[in-house]
Amino acid sequence: MLFPNTIQKWEAVRPIRYSVRAIAAVNLAHLTSTPSVLPSALYECCQLSGETLLAGTTHPDGTEEKLGPADLARCLAALPQLGQSQSNIAHTAFENDRCKRTVCTSVLKRLRLRAASYAASPSRRADTLMDWDAFVDTHVPGPGEPDRLCGDCVKSVRATVKTMRKEWWVGLPIVTGVTVEDWYAD
Repeated sequence: MLFPNTIQKWEAVRPIRYSVRAIAAVNLAHLTSTPSVLPSALYECCQLSGETLLAGTTHPDGTEEKLGPADLARCLAALPQLGQSQSNIAHTAFENDRCKRTVCTSVLKRLRLRAASYAASPSRRADTLMDWDAFVDTHVPGPGEPDRLCGDCVKSVRATVKTMRKEWWVGLPIVTGVTVEDWYAD
């Protein structure tokens, strides 16, 4: 299922690049009375450029596919919430109040600034469910590097990101403005 109703399935099929097929999925979900597809499909629509979101797409046979006014309004309403959430993840995940190492405090502060910049880039600004592991793997100093985080801090960052993403997944139907009975965290 390309537009699943559990975060585990989302992570298994998460797109490398978001696709205009999400627009067709939203329209098809309405036609087939399959509301469980709508939150993840609308979320993916929110990752498309504003131009694509407004103009829609054209199928190879020439058929145009656009979001209806209500779904377009849902996406426009969700975008600020998704952007704020992405910023919250960037600022919250790179903290560990339990660790008192000066090196960790300093590195986490630098990582928060990098994460905020990373999260604010145009391709990620509303991608609350993006895979933060790539950022952590790339930007967290590893063994043998100066200013290395302790293992507890690395675990804390990964656990916080995972928890926040799961919370946002659970709330995705509310953020996208749809009612779904079969929406699950796991």
